[in-house]
Amino acid sequence: MRNFGVQPVLCIDEFECFRNKQEFDQDFFEGLRALAESNGLILVTASRHPLKEIIEGLTGQTSPFFNKVQQIALKPFTEQEARKFVEEKGDQVGFDKKEQEVLLQWSALYKVNGERYWLPLRLQLVGKLLLDDKQAQIAGLNVDDVRYQHDFKHRLDEEYQAVVKE
Repeated sequence: MRNFGVQPVLCIDEFECFRNKQEFDQDFFEGLRALAESNGLILVTASRHPLKEIIEGLTGQTSPFFNKVQQIALKPFTEQEARKFVEEKGDQVGFDKKEQEVLLQWSALYKVNGERYWLPLRLQLVGKLLLDDKQAQIAGLNVDDVRYQHDFKHRLDEEYQAVVKE
């Protein structure tokens, strides 16, 4: 891949699920490290726990990635970042301006002082639910309908609680 100017990237979601598999042992992780060092593999993982913790649990040793891995916490979006995200992604899927505003409004959370913030996961989930609803309704999505808003909030809360422990 590198000979063709392609940067190899391996993305693994729910990396902590590797804990339940015998195949992912010390040799596996040393192999990933070797690929990263010699072939320029970029490894992106998503997990509820730090990579170091997961690998120590699997190999019983410190992480073979300790000097190769940078942990990045996903922080809430500011209003400006959320608006940019909603506009770019909303345009890609065909949301009109009203639907984009609703996406922004319904995905917002509030701090104790009333300040709004947006979690990337919640933005993604609200966008997915809105898009699914829009695609399922031939006559169009009516985000002003109070019954729809109530139903949407209920479904959002259900799905959000299924993936997030607060």
